[in-house]
Amino acid sequence: KIIEHSENDPDYRITVDLEAQRVWDENEEIVADFNMEPFRRHCMLNGLDDIGLTLEDEDDITSYERERSEHGGVVPA
Repeated sequence: KIIEHSENDPDYRITVDLEAQRVWDENEEIVADFNMEPFRRHCMLNGLDDIGLTLEDEDDITSYERERSEHGGVVPA
């Protein structure tokens, strides 16, 4: 129905709520729930690309690099 409405009305608008995993149109005539993989949802909600996702672990990466340089490139077990 969403596609049909959008083809017939160039001003047709829908809202997508990623947190609630719900889609609706401006008249709330069409309301639909959807499922999204939690990892993808987290990335979209937080605006994370591959670099942003890596930077979430920046403190752990910095700690690892510090330990590695302190031990001549070998991290003790």
